[in-house]
Amino acid sequence: MYQSKLVKIFTILSSEDLRQLQKMLKSPFFTSNENLQKLFKILRDKHPDFKSSQLKKQIVFARIFPKTKYSDIKIRNLMSELRQMIEQLFTLQQLKSDRPTQNKFLTNALIQKGNLELMDKQEMQLKKYIDEEKFHTIDFYSSKYETLQLRKKIIQSRNYSLTAELIQEADQTLNSFYLFAKIKLKLELKNLSKFASFQENKNTVNPLQKNIAFQIYSDFNSLLDNKEGKLFFYIKDQYFQNLKKIDKVTQVEILSLMINYTIQNMEVDDKKFNAIAFEIYQLGIAHQILTQSPFLLEGHFYNIVTIASKERQFEWAFNFINSYKDLINPVQKADLTNASLANLYFHQKEFDKVIEVVVQHHFSNHGLNYVTKLLLIRCYYELFLQNDSYHEVLIAQTYSFEKYVQRNSNFSEVRKEAILNFTRFVRKLANTRLKGKLSKSEKNNMQDFLVEQKVTMSRSWLLAKINE
Repeated sequence: MYQSKLVKIFTILSSEDLRQLQKMLKSPFFTSNENLQKLFKILRDKHPDFKSSQLKKQIVFARIFPKTKYSDIKIRNLMSELRQMIEQLFTLQQLKSDRPTQNKFLTNALIQKGNLELMDKQEMQLKKYIDEEKFHTIDFYSSKYETLQLRKKIIQSRNYSLTAELIQEADQTLNSFYLFAKIKLKLELKNLSKFASFQENKNTVNPLQKNIAFQIYSDFNSLLDNKEGKLFFYIKDQYFQNLKKIDKVTQVEILSLMINYTIQNMEVDDKKFNAIAFEIYQLGIAHQILTQSPFLLEGHFYNIVTIASKERQFEWAFNFINSYKDLINPVQKADLTNASLANLYFHQKEFDKVIEVVVQHHFSNHGLNYVTKLLLIRCYYELFLQNDSYHEVLIAQTYSFEKYVQRNSNFSEVRKEAILNFTRFVRKLANTRLKGKLSKSEKNNMQDFLVEQKVTMSRSWLLAKINE
């Protein structure tokens, strides 16, 4: 025991360290093992001048477990646990003075809890921290980059314009860090040359060339630049074939990139890319990529049900809701479950059930609130096609939704325009259909009108209604 890692690390503890460690050992928050306090007392009484004769494992074991037969594994485990407590003390001491890391941990915790109000307050604190930083050292650029990434993580799809600004700023910050670090390393190397002889490293092979995650990111960058569709399927195959070589966070990021790509291409070929998205989601669930934390699953939950429902995989979608709803953060659970069920019922053409779910449940989540209101208008339009007595309530719903959007500051200008274009088009389409079936010229005019609107919600659904 005298030469153990525990004794070596115990030797360097200061008087203040010993006091703090004793407090930790007495706290149920850190440990419930009372034998640790006994081992601590034995070592503290001998600190810092330990003698090998006093620290034989058999002697220490007998003092802690007087009525128990000696067990080498038992005393080793106890020693290991105390050493880990000391290491935890050192970590907490460092964290106490490391504001950027505190912010990082706190932000990630709030994101996982999913409380938008607290997340937004933390986002403001992160911005304030960057703005207040006085000295722009090399550590500042590293810390700023991580802070910008955290702010982006909080904002994400709720504000695309700000997200884009944060990405651009993060890119500039990363470049600044690289240049700062590069010049410092070059100077260090030149100064070392005065004291030591060494050969210049002429190895031109970059380790990133063997990094599968980097290669996939590079290929994806080429895909978005060159629009070469075949490359996407190569990326998908490489990704799922090499999952074990990709860390968990990157697995999620790449899967999200693939899903976003398929969604963007649904405007070109909805049937083809919806089927691809469904396959990716199925594989993502099978490999437990999206179930690593409630937050990850929440971000994709509604989307998964939507895509499965469009594939007419109704039983699969219903089983998915029931199987995974309990993994969701309780704050989001009711909103996500009800919104997903409403979406599923809509694709099953059970419009009365959709209306019942949407009207009875109050959606506190802003995104799901407006999505279900859109769904409600689509339901009333479908019912109007079956019975024109629904015309009045349909028109009323479109005007009511417009007022809601115009008064709500959470919508970006682009999102507002897309929604208002949708409601106006629905009214125009319904008023025309009220007179009877659309003629060929009316269909053409409607399609041309829709094309002129650069941004419109549910464009593919509207096109289908024109040609129905």
